[in-house]
Amino acid sequence: MTGNFLLDTLAKDDLDRIGADLNPVTLRPGDVLYDPGDDVTHVWFPLSGMLSVVSVLIDGTHVESSSVGRESGVGFIEACGGGVIHSMIITQMEARALRIPVNRYREAFDSSVSLRRAVSQHVELLLTEARQEIACHATHSALPRLARWLLVCRDKAGSDHLEMTQEFLATMVATQRTTISAIASHMKAEGLIRYSRGKIDIRDAAGIERLSCECYATMKQFREAMGQPGSGPSARKGGSCATSAVH
Repeated sequence: MTGNFLLDTLAKDDLDRIGADLNPVTLRPGDVLYDPGDDVTHVWFPLSGMLSVVSVLIDGTHVESSSVGRESGVGFIEACGGGVIHSMIITQMEARALRIPVNRYREAFDSSVSLRRAVSQHVELLLTEARQEIACHATHSALPRLARWLLVCRDKAGSDHLEMTQEFLATMVATQRTTISAIASHMKAEGLIRYSRGKIDIRDAAGIERLSCECYATMKQFREAMGQPGSGPSARKGGSCATSAVH
């Protein structure tokens, strides 16, 4: 097992097909993998930490629209489509990842029916999550949405320690920073989290899940039905791949 859920759904032959070309890397907070309009040069599969997908508006405003962790990858869809990234991809939390040159990924994709099937199923998962996200924002209040998002980040990063600012949380939960501050203070007082200067430690995941809306459990069940392992930091950790810095 690599530790990346998308890669780990592949048949052994498919993983062997690309395994020699998967290079371990370390990503530091603030590292930019892609700017909008960049050609895809590598496909990235995080093993830990979290990447932010940022939409850049005409006036230069940056809006973090989604995040990617060990459950998915970056560039694996665009690599076999137009070949261009239309968002900024930046490291939100220090991450370990595997990356493969785009030409080697395309060769494997074109030659393997089961790899194409695995990618198609994962695209289905991403679409389902996006639809659930829309429903969540339309119907649920800020507190259960924040609780859900903290659990989602925990699952994606594979860690109880999260590094994210109130601005980031406010963007992802679609509410005001003051609202995030008030909710975080309440969770801290209840012993659910430790929080200071953009660092969050999950102390009681079960307690946070009780505050969360139904969307977290709904999507967790769907992910498991699609073949992803259970949630949380202990879920299917990868092997002992060495890492090297990205230059």
